Amino acid sequence: MLDKKGFSLVEVIICIAIMGILSVSAFSLQSHIKYADAKRCAKVLNQKIEIARMRAMSKKGNWHLYVYADGNSTNYLVSDQDTLDRTKGEKLGSGNIKIYYTTKTNTGATTEASLTGSAYIDIQFYKSTGAFRENADSSIYDNIRIAENEGVDYVIKLVQKTGKHSIE
Repeated sequence: MLDKKGFSLVEVIICIAIMGILSVSAFSLQSHIKYADAKRCAKVLNQKIEIARMRAMSKKGNWHLYVYADGNSTNYLVSDQDTLDRTKGEKLGSGNIKIYYTTKTNTGATTEASLTGSAYIDIQFYKSTGAFRENADSSIYDNIRIAENEGVDYVIKLVQKTGKHSIE
């Protein structure tokens, strides 16, 4: 009777092939997971814009969607209060998410700013039409860009006159 100690060459080749397939699939999934936070953030923010719009049109009061940076995270708050209470917000994204917003003046000039420090986005709607309201300086939000450190961007386009919004 033969004493079989060790592995045959075929068994070793099969194990190496299986490990190669697993490592390739792990690297390809890593790129999908890396960009999932920005995509999820854009989807959640788009949903919260619609929730704020529906509340503005159907409930009493002036409803706001606040988006603000708080340390290493980005938070949001849907509220009928005219001032932002940073203690009541919910987490929107992690520290590797950067949010930029573009405002447009009534003359058509646009400005992009970053959501850092004490800056925040305050989106409001008209009760009768659901259209976006102007800011205190008569500008309007044109779009919100969610970016990852790796360069992946998702843009939420805001249509002033209709209150519609979509991820591009």
